[in-house]
Amino acid sequence: MINIAEGVLAVCRDKAAVIKSVAGAKITIHTDGSDKIVKAKELIPIHPGAAATIPQAIEPETPYEDAAELMGDETLSFADFCELLYGKYTPQTAWSAYLEVANGVWFSLNNELEVSCKSAEEREKLIAEREAKEAEKRRRSELLERLQKREMLESDRVYLREIEAVALGKSENSKLLKELGIEATPEKAHKLLLELGAWDIMLNPWTARMKEDTSVPEFPLSAATDVPRTDLTHLAAYAIDDKTSNDPDDALSFADGLLYVHIADPADVIEFGGEIEKEASLRGESLYLPELLSPMLPEEVRLKCALGLEETNNAITFILKISDDGDVTLKDMVLSKVKVTRLSYEGCNELLGQEDFKEMTRQLELFKEFRVANGARLIRLPEVKVKVADNKVEITPLPITFERELVANSMLAAGYAVAKYMSEQDINFPFVVQPEPDEEAPEGESMSAMYARRRASKSGSVEFKGARHSGLGLEPYSRVTSPLRRYADLLAHYQLRSLITGTEPLSYEELESRMTYAENAAASRRKLEKYSNEYYTIVYLAQHPEYETTATLVARQNGQLTFMIPELAYEYKCRLQGNFTLDTEYKLTLHAADPAAMRTVFKVTKLD
Repeated sequence: MINIAEGVLAVCRDKAAVIKSVAGAKITIHTDGSDKIVKAKELIPIHPGAAATIPQAIEPETPYEDAAELMGDETLSFADFCELLYGKYTPQTAWSAYLEVANGVWFSLNNELEVSCKSAEEREKLIAEREAKEAEKRRRSELLERLQKREMLESDRVYLREIEAVALGKSENSKLLKELGIEATPEKAHKLLLELGAWDIMLNPWTARMKEDTSVPEFPLSAATDVPRTDLTHLAAYAIDDKTSNDPDDALSFADGLLYVHIADPADVIEFGGEIEKEASLRGESLYLPELLSPMLPEEVRLKCALGLEETNNAITFILKISDDGDVTLKDMVLSKVKVTRLSYEGCNELLGQEDFKEMTRQLELFKEFRVANGARLIRLPEVKVKVADNKVEITPLPITFERELVANSMLAAGYAVAKYMSEQDINFPFVVQPEPDEEAPEGESMSAMYARRRASKSGSVEFKGARHSGLGLEPYSRVTSPLRRYADLLAHYQLRSLITGTEPLSYEELESRMTYAENAAASRRKLEKYSNEYYTIVYLAQHPEYETTATLVARQNGQLTFMIPELAYEYKCRLQGNFTLDTEYKLTLHAADPAAMRTVFKVTKLD
């Protein structure tokens, strides 16, 4: 063995190194044009020196094949091996021989610095492995060249999986993106996949990015509870909703001056603590995406409980009295049996002339005025329904109509009356609370004022003590009208049923543990709905490159302008110089739409 000393030629991390000095455990070497301090265990001495500089490798005098034949099964010292290959043992021949032993296919070097020949089988295996690596290197180079040109072969898809993982938010790194000089972000990975044609623009990446379960739950239904029900099938009851709705969970009746709000009763067939209820708490609410519906409850629950799908339905009915000042009182709540007629918003014109319907409308208008007097912030901004059908994006405006407001105010009245009643009971109950905004928002009916009011509004939360909902102008308030779609409503129904039937209500601990997770899950699903609607809106624009429209300037803050496109309910934000006036309409001409980056660019001009 060669001792570590000044002038010795060694190998350090597969590179030639000349030892310059040794001071105890500190060894200074010269390699790669610089000096480094290393430990002895990092060095393999291969020549005693004295070496002055890093030697250059040279070709052997004896071909490797001939040297192997001469050696046969014999093992040589490293010095003798150098003599065999080069006829001499110098720093230069030592470094040249080491490179062959370390990287070649003919020889092996052990820890004692002894050289032996590899077997034919070892050589063949090593040659095959190297040829495979070279072939893969060529394939990689050809792949990179194609991708740079935004071209791909079908066989390239296997290599694109790492880029897809980044685009879907499953990975933060991609060697291929790095080699292409592209930052490994979901947006840039998505853009590349679209440019290559590896992904279709209709693929929504947000579901995977947010790790949301979009399946339809499947669990067996429990038997309905055997409880007495009040027969209200003699009342004309109407479930008024969008044409495309398939889970109506509320219906209205009006008789003898009282408003009857009938709500589907899934708690009748969903046992608390059972599989269906636990799964519902994990989802929080139904998920409505442009391309799919992921309900909170199994299909069997919808078919059995949604109002108007069967000849008669079990329901919870809230009987409300609306006073002349618009306040609402819960006169009674009963487990009921109802017969419901389904109507679309557009198809309920036949009701308008009925006296009961007129009286119901008058009372609900009083309730609306009551809310306004109590500080409700009415916000009427454009809304649309974004739908994917036949690989196309359809965007349908949802106008603010008399019929929609009628149904909405009926549900608010029920939530308010029930909350007032439940606040007086010795029972835990989920109320919805919204704090007052931190800043004053402008009054008025202009679009900019309503936009400012919405922006100033704080998020609501579910609490177990009733308090004010500032946006609705109601104190207290609860959500009890959508138990097929919202877990908080279903949980409220368990407590309401306990009062009606005289059974044990859920404890605070049972409510709190379920509600905390369910509200987080519901917030995540609402966020996914927002991103998905925006994504497909930009897809729609990308598919209509000649798109041109009018938009209203609704906000101007810190140099940023926000234009509202009503027919898309889309907010276009940009920075433009010039004199732009709030609540003024401008002409917007599409310049670019990039779904991957969730970005659009419009040319903004004054209307002629």
